[in-house]
Amino acid sequence: MIRDIFKRSLWICFMVGGLLITESSALLCRFCEQATSLDQCVSGYECGPGIGCFSQTWVNDAGQRYYRKGCQQPSVVNCEVANDAFCTKDLALICCDTYLCNAPDPQLVWRPEPPRNFVASAINPTSITLQWDIQCNGIYAYEVTYDRNTPVSSTLEDINGQQVTISNLTPGSLYKFSIRSVFDSSYSDPVDIIRATPHDNSTQTICAESVNVTLNDVSSTTLRLCGPDEQKCFVGLHYWQNGGETYVSQGCVATELCDHIEANFRNDCIPGSVNSLCFICCEGNTCNKNNDLINSNFSCNVENDEKVDCGWDGIDRPTCESRGCCYARTESSTYDKWCHHKTLGTPEPIATAASPLASAGIAYWLIIVIVLGVFLFFIITLLIVCCVVRKRQAKKRGFYEVDPVYAIPNRATGRRVTTISGISNPNLTVQETA
Repeated sequence: MIRDIFKRSLWICFMVGGLLITESSALLCRFCEQATSLDQCVSGYECGPGIGCFSQTWVNDAGQRYYRKGCQQPSVVNCEVANDAFCTKDLALICCDTYLCNAPDPQLVWRPEPPRNFVASAINPTSITLQWDIQCNGIYAYEVTYDRNTPVSSTLEDINGQQVTISNLTPGSLYKFSIRSVFDSSYSDPVDIIRATPHDNSTQTICAESVNVTLNDVSSTTLRLCGPDEQKCFVGLHYWQNGGETYVSQGCVATELCDHIEANFRNDCIPGSVNSLCFICCEGNTCNKNNDLINSNFSCNVENDEKVDCGWDGIDRPTCESRGCCYARTESSTYDKWCHHKTLGTPEPIATAASPLASAGIAYWLIIVIVLGVFLFFIITLLIVCCVVRKRQAKKRGFYEVDPVYAIPNRATGRRVTTISGISNPNLTVQETA
């Protein structure tokens, strides 16, 4: 019994689904034969399966506007059949394929038909000729916009006819072209095509191409003609291990991408360091083929606080330089990054002009010695003068001082020695005659 109920329920579901499918295949459209107002058009008119809606408006010679709405007839199922007869706001035909899609005023929703068969009929390195089929018996104007895959675009307006030639293009470049029909300030949907200008042999870029070759094999790399959007060459240096072999990759690259990668890797580029990658851009044919490009961009001129250690305490110059690093031992007794990595793109110190004394062959250290000599001579001379002056002053003071007094006795006979009272010096005697 339960099985019978399940079968009946399943049969009912299939029947309802079939009815829904049948109903969904028929559209509902608004309908009126020849109305002077949209209010005279009834809604909910059911069309047959596979038939859409249409909405038509026109103005007669007396200036009266009329409307016609309904289901698409076989003669107008494809709107393109009547485009040349209904292609303005006053003579418009709109076709659609959804429920009541023909309700709006066709004059308000009308847009010109887009151009057909939009092609590039002639392509040169610096110019492209575009061509299309005219619409509405040639009463439309056309607008063409083109860009080189950038936000900046150029527009040609009020083009009459069915072709235009765009000049001053860049050889070897990809361009997107869009065209729209224009009538009475209304625009059609755009039609797009993408075309590339061919290379001009006088301006195309040629770069060396290689993938992870050693420095010894760089000179044997092949040359490649770059693509339309590749204006620069690049060199990538890969260091797989400290002091090991340097591997080089070369090729073509777009200018914006090359500058972006070079800037991003500049701070992380440590020549000779394991897993380090250095990226260098250059411009000009085969500019990345010369080994000088690889070597000239690295320098040992690194500030102390920016040095990256490449050695250890006790490392000598040959060992340091064999690792591709710089050796500059300081006077410090402790290891202070004597062996350090090179840096990318650091300019060498600018040589200053020699002074007049240096140009005359007199070294700065000799000038210092001369100055010190003159200073010492002045000090010594000053000391000598001071000594002479002091000696003369001492002599002048000694002329007035009293030395020990000795009375020279008369050599007459009969002398006697008399002790002078009050004098404590027993050696001082006065001889007198009797």
